[in-house]
Amino acid sequence: PYTTLFRSGGMILIGVIFFGSKTSEISAIYRQAVEGFGQYQSNGKHHVVLTGHVADVMLRDFASEYFHPDHSHNKSYGRPLCVLGDRKIDISAFERGGVIPANKVQSLCGALPKDMHRIKKALATAFFFLPQTASDRSAVEEDRDILLRALSARKEAPAAAIFIGLQLPDCLSLAFDVTAVCVTSFKMGLLSKSCTCPGIV
Repeated sequence: PYTTLFRSGGMILIGVIFFGSKTSEISAIYRQAVEGFGQYQSNGKHHVVLTGHVADVMLRDFASEYFHPDHSHNKSYGRPLCVLGDRKIDISAFERGGVIPANKVQSLCGALPKDMHRIKKALATAFFFLPQTASDRSAVEEDRDILLRALSARKEAPAAAIFIGLQLPDCLSLAFDVTAVCVTSFKMGLLSKSCTCPGIV
């Protein structure tokens, strides 16, 4: 006969089996998030995506300018930043140093367009693509990759603003419907200015 004790034991056994399988799934999701392979947590708010070759020093410089109080008059000032690069960056170090406001930046491992589904593309208002200037590949190949990734972002998020950094001035003419800057020309411009005005660089 099915006594109360029998029913209780059956329910406990089913619960242990069910929750045991779910615990492993939860652990896997948590491990992915810790390692930078999880989903961007937007909480329903608009954000900006920083991707490409994102090194620690580049993130520091970008964040210092992006979150600078001089831009507080802009209605989009202070929007969260989703960093998508080839490795996860320790954001807490920048938060402790006061470079980045707390809970404003999340770092993920990945690249576009492969990981477009992880960055809440519908809520992204802008994409910044940083170039790889120290690579074994040629500048033409690097610029081509940036342009193709930017084109993919334009297709997936047509309303978002897109900013890209290129190495060759000849490639600027290929950047359609995006804001493109040639970092090489910019550096040369600063160096030339330093000749006429020493100390500018």
